[in-house]
Amino acid sequence: MGIASHPLHAIAGLLRQDGSPPLYYLLLHVWMRMFGRSEFATHALSLTFALASIPVGFWAARSLFGRRAGWYCAAVVAAAPFISYFSRETRMYTLVILLSLIVTTCYLHVFALRNRRWLPGLIASTTLLLYTHNWGLFLCLGLAVALIPSVLAASDRVQVLLEVGVWVGAVTALYAPWLPTLAFQTRHTGAPWADTPALREAYGALAVVFGDPKERVLIALAVVGAPELFRVVRHWRSDVGRVAIALTIIATVTLSAAWVSTRVQAGWAGRYFGVFLPPLVLFAAWALARNRRVGPVVLIVVLFIWLQPLARVIGTYDRPPLDEKSSDRVDALALGPLLSPGDLVVSAQMERVPVLTYYMPPGLRYATPMGRVKDPGVVDWRHATHRMETATVAKQLVPLLADVQLHQRVLVACSSPPDPAHKKGWFKIMDDRCSEWLAYMVNESSFVGVPTPALDLVRPGASRYEVVFERRR
Repeated sequence: MGIASHPLHAIAGLLRQDGSPPLYYLLLHVWMRMFGRSEFATHALSLTFALASIPVGFWAARSLFGRRAGWYCAAVVAAAPFISYFSRETRMYTLVILLSLIVTTCYLHVFALRNRRWLPGLIASTTLLLYTHNWGLFLCLGLAVALIPSVLAASDRVQVLLEVGVWVGAVTALYAPWLPTLAFQTRHTGAPWADTPALREAYGALAVVFGDPKERVLIALAVVGAPELFRVVRHWRSDVGRVAIALTIIATVTLSAAWVSTRVQAGWAGRYFGVFLPPLVLFAAWALARNRRVGPVVLIVVLFIWLQPLARVIGTYDRPPLDEKSSDRVDALALGPLLSPGDLVVSAQMERVPVLTYYMPPGLRYATPMGRVKDPGVVDWRHATHRMETATVAKQLVPLLADVQLHQRVLVACSSPPDPAHKKGWFKIMDDRCSEWLAYMVNESSFVGVPTPALDLVRPGASRYEVVFERRR
């Protein structure tokens, strides 16, 4: 929301610090101008994309496999926890799912079913996806590899290759203006908080995207999908065979490419997985529709796992924990009244600053261990690890405190208690800086601690903690 609050012409330039493409932020900017900046208003944009995915899912599966598959796909999309979760977030991930669904459907019509009338839709949706999230590049790689069986099965291979050239050429031309920024982001920004996943986590990503870490949904869909895939492999030149095999390749290669990329640059996060959810959903809808006896049973089992109707009735439904944004809102409501315009908020977790700015009272100043934040709405990820590692109390904190006037306050917000022994990488560096800053503030005689609400009472299970200091002399 912070980036989207800036003028339209400035958004693309600001994203050089962030690492994302601009489309969602441009749409959110226009949306906020129309409907406001409240949580309800900004979440409504994500909800709009999520709701649109239901009829689009019906249209996609129906156009590929028939009406029965369309209803299966609509039901799966409507109940999928992954989609419903991000429909309540001011983030681009439901838009990614919607566009990925359109891209995959248009692609299958053009190259698997050989209907060139879908080519303009494929060009437009591919371009929009690339301008929404960088993981769209992994889906494009999956689409490229899936061309192999489609080309081999086609009787008009020259025409297929010509259409591939038109698609690739048009998308490249439309995406070219963003390529210099993408190159800059690749060299200078990153996700220092992300882990390098083990091979097992690539498989686990399928369970995450299907909204069931226990892998029950994944197993249920595999039980009905694998036999159907084996049946059509023998007839891979048929329309159904080409589509089913293409979906399998797209999902497999997209996931594999995302995993392999993390060996070069860390960037593995569950919220990114939405880009390969649509190929999996379309495959599931096809398999459920083909198996008329087992399909309805499997769908009921999947919906039962997702919706947990019995647990809701008897009161044992395991509600998900508060996400980080909700935690920040609770913290701000508890601590905001202690602060006045001109006071300083120091967040050891730099990505919290835009969220705190949204929830905290106006007129506050913000800083991170790297120093003062000039624009609290933008997180500067350029060389973040190096900047965090080299930050010191003398270079960053002392100059900040010199500007704190008598009776002004300083809120130091940490991500967790200062016990970084179990942490590593980015999180250990962040906790080390916070421990150093807190130790200095406690020993600085001109500052005294201010009693604060017990956040564990306000927000049970709180892992973060905040300390307020006031300059007394």
